[in-house]
Amino acid sequence: MTRAFSVTLNGRGHQPTPDGDLPPLKEDTMHIPGLSDQSLKDLHVLIAEKLAEDDKLPSGKKVCGVREYPDWRRQADAFEGEMRKRKIPFTPIKW
Repeated sequence: MTRAFSVTLNGRGHQPTPDGDLPPLKEDTMHIPGLSDQSLKDLHVLIAEKLAEDDKLPSGKKVCGVREYPDWRRQADAFEGEMRKRKIPFTPIKW
């Protein structure tokens, strides 16, 4: 199963806790304010597309695990928050 956004730009990774939960994303996980407007929009759209792809598949056959792993939603929320700050129009992801 693929886990997107689990690799950080600083090489430390975003590691789950012993109970499997991921800690909140930290500023150094991905420097979102440093992304261009287009990169921010593209990454947000990618999450929405992967969610839609996973939702079309039966349970146990999900390719990306977008609903299974909370870091997908945290990342999407972070992108949406940054787009709101920049006043970039976007369609919020329907979870």
